[in-house]
Amino acid sequence: MKLKYLFACLALASVALAQEPGIPVGSGAQVGKCLSQNGLGQTTWVECSGGGGGAVFSVFGRTGDVVAAANDYNWTQIASKPSTFPPDAHGHTEADVTNLVTDLAAKVPTSRRIDTTTPLQGGDNLTADRTFSILQAGSGQSGYLSATDWSLFNAKESGLTFSSPLSRSVNTITCPTCSVSGHAHTEADVTNLVTDLAGKAPTIHSHAEADVTNLVTDLAAKEATASKNAASGYAGLDASTKLAAAQLPNPAPTTLGGIKSSACSGNDKVTGIDTSGAATCGTDQATGTGPTFARVTADVQNTTVTFANVTGLTFAVAINTNTSFACELFYTTAATTTALQLAINGPASPTAMRYAVRTSTTATAMHSASQSAYDTNTNPGTGGGTTALPVRISGTLENGGTAGTLAIRFRSEVAASAVNVLRGSFCAFVTY
Repeated sequence: MKLKYLFACLALASVALAQEPGIPVGSGAQVGKCLSQNGLGQTTWVECSGGGGGAVFSVFGRTGDVVAAANDYNWTQIASKPSTFPPDAHGHTEADVTNLVTDLAAKVPTSRRIDTTTPLQGGDNLTADRTFSILQAGSGQSGYLSATDWSLFNAKESGLTFSSPLSRSVNTITCPTCSVSGHAHTEADVTNLVTDLAGKAPTIHSHAEADVTNLVTDLAAKEATASKNAASGYAGLDASTKLAAAQLPNPAPTTLGGIKSSACSGNDKVTGIDTSGAATCGTDQATGTGPTFARVTADVQNTTVTFANVTGLTFAVAINTNTSFACELFYTTAATTTALQLAINGPASPTAMRYAVRTSTTATAMHSASQSAYDTNTNPGTGGGTTALPVRISGTLENGGTAGTLAIRFRSEVAASAVNVLRGSFCAFVTY
């Protein structure tokens, strides 16, 4: 290696130096001095320090006392280096090798065996690949049938013929009328039959009631069939699963107020029960009918200022009849500034008609009005908004000679602002 500055220390002036270009030799040497050469080839004698050499001006671009560092020399500058670096003898556990333990656990040991029996052959241990094969069947040898053997066998089976009473269908041979004759056995010929039969009860035998657990007490708790339709017994049912009329008591004649029933035709009503228990029909003695109920099954909405029927709250009115009605409704409005307006409509030219509307506008305030004409506006002026509030309508219609339909009607106070009659609202109608 050529350095920027070359040092040589001389112990004696008489030491002869090898001739190098630019380095003086001979008597010019100075004892105790070191020869220094700069990059221009100029040499001078200088004081030595340490053990024959002082600090250089620069080595590898570094000045001062220079210590060798990484990358000062490249691989080609290093002499006498070995061509290979074989590792020392050493060992590893299975765990040192990535996945070796789990991979080995998933392997089958070569000591395992797959053994075969005739006609399958080729089994052995797993130290090598194994090929399995099946022997061909032959005399004294189990195995597979070759195509030739199968054709030969199949031809023989298909060639079999049978005479009556034997018959053949595909591979099934039957003999419907065949029987074994001239052959019999005693019970003793059949193993254990005598002792087994001795342990059996005869198929025809009897038991006392007391032999059957709880039978005596259970029967005592039952009614005898002889008590059916008998005095102090029990009543039987007729073919329609109802009590027969003959089994009903004979009550004293009873006068009823008049009850509608399928037992009476037309507008007649049950007015009594005769001594045989049968219903008697006739004109209602205590006028009036039971109420007929009508109900709103889904919310009904109106966004117009025109009266419309509340779906579900209508009632058919016959001529010359009187009808009283009472309705309980719940309603909401699009805004508290929109009022629900209610009225009724019915058959033309009634004899008389009057009704009242009581509308709750808040939880504590109510508007009330009475009307005597169809589709007459009842306007409470405000509504409950989205809060459901109650309304009651009640009145009487005296009908004349025109039949028709009595209907509860509603509309909005403000066009395009919805009012709703809520499901569950209902009316009761009574005709008399």
